[in-house]
Amino acid sequence: MERSSSMSEPARGKDRTLLIAAAFAAFTFCYMSFWVFWLYPALINDEYAALDFVYRTLKTGALHLPPHVSYKPYSLIFGLAAFAGGPLTYELINAAFAAALVLVFYLVCRQKLSQGFAALSAVMLIFAVDLFDDVVRGTTIVPGTLCLLAAVLSAPGIEEEPGRWKKYSLFGFLGGFARPESWLLAFPLLWWLFPRSLKLRQLARWIAGPAIIALSAVIWFGKDWFLARNVLYSLEVAQYQKMIGTGKPFTLLECFYWFHQYLSRKLSVPFEIFCYIAFCAYFWENRRRALKDPLIILPVLLFLFLTLLTWLGSYPQMRYFTPLGVFLLIYAGWLLQKIYRFFKSRGRQWPALAAVGLITLEYFLWSGYRTSTAEYKALKRESEVQRQVGELADYFRPLLSDGPRQIMISDRRDDQFGYLLRDLPMQNYFCFREGYYYEKYKGKDFLGFEPEWILWLPDDYQYRGVNDMFTWLNYQDNTELSGRLISLQKTIGDFRIFKVTAADPP
Repeated sequence: MERSSSMSEPARGKDRTLLIAAAFAAFTFCYMSFWVFWLYPALINDEYAALDFVYRTLKTGALHLPPHVSYKPYSLIFGLAAFAGGPLTYELINAAFAAALVLVFYLVCRQKLSQGFAALSAVMLIFAVDLFDDVVRGTTIVPGTLCLLAAVLSAPGIEEEPGRWKKYSLFGFLGGFARPESWLLAFPLLWWLFPRSLKLRQLARWIAGPAIIALSAVIWFGKDWFLARNVLYSLEVAQYQKMIGTGKPFTLLECFYWFHQYLSRKLSVPFEIFCYIAFCAYFWENRRRALKDPLIILPVLLFLFLTLLTWLGSYPQMRYFTPLGVFLLIYAGWLLQKIYRFFKSRGRQWPALAAVGLITLEYFLWSGYRTSTAEYKALKRESEVQRQVGELADYFRPLLSDGPRQIMISDRRDDQFGYLLRDLPMQNYFCFREGYYYEKYKGKDFLGFEPEWILWLPDDYQYRGVNDMFTWLNYQDNTELSGRLISLQKTIGDFRIFKVTAADPP
């Protein structure tokens, strides 16, 4: 009986761990769902475009691919799942992914940390600035990060334990539908599964594991070929969006700066530095097996990937840095535990608690401040604007019912506007960023795009050059420019709606 009792102790510990993880996940889903309902609608506009594409394709049986828009396989799959419920369903699906992410995150932390510090790290993630933003906006980085963490959870013992590599590869495959970062999981697998002999089983898994992950990339680019007859279509769209989204190329040094720019918003500068110290300490302690530790090799690959992505192909967004922020919270929990045990081993219980308390208090104070000021206000504003876009769509429905029109609108607003008018013919959109870019760098007047309508909203996904160029739309109701009359027709909320017609001859 004693032996049976002692043998069941690990099982009870595992059950307790799973129970705590499930409790964190349930709280996360309820917490995020509350904000989804409170701030709805706030779906990111890439996903509006996917919903619009799914709707038009299912209704007409033909593909409707607007220029300079690409779709992730995940977006199309869950666009089908959210077809009936629309954007709200999409956001709630993301809340479920966030709950699963917290669950897996806690289990990963338990591989390295005590129950208490794993729980502390999990709470940090639940109230992280960017997770709140990513969930409410419905971004694909949430399921993408979930799959990365699930692969990390499956990695220990992957070389010896039969079948574990299949779980790892499956998570890499699924994550590759949402974000290209998951494709990086194939590279350490080539090292971990390198055959020690010429046995067929070892050779087969060495080839099959990375191939399963790579299959998601094949599907991704195959989707581009199927939709646009261009296997590099997604990359070209990303490059185009970066070109018009920044007004200038980035140097390699500027790409490094974005890491600090975004991570400091998530973590505060002092806690960001603390996390870097934690990573260095973790790396030093595990340096002899660094290439076998997914908590070392994957963040390094992520850093290199994001640097290359920003430098060569994509406009940097805060959500791109979410996976790195999640890894940094693991290192932070690890170093906090080290600090606590250091003081406690010397009989200094209160200094141990004080050190951990001060560091975590700084994190939560910053997280609360940043969330309640910048992120909540931005999302609240986004929700208000998206409601105004709904009114905008109602106003334009009778005006656009007889065919496509050329409409100048803020970048990304065209996606939501198009989704709301998905029962009408697809309109032709171009954004103010394009007008600015082509006039400044190509010498083409924005009126050369021949807009019939201009829908102006100040400071809406614009940088300073764009706002300066079009600031006259804030206060001029009737303007004659390049032989065209730009006249104010209506205001809806903060939107100013202009009709463009030929000017009367003098």
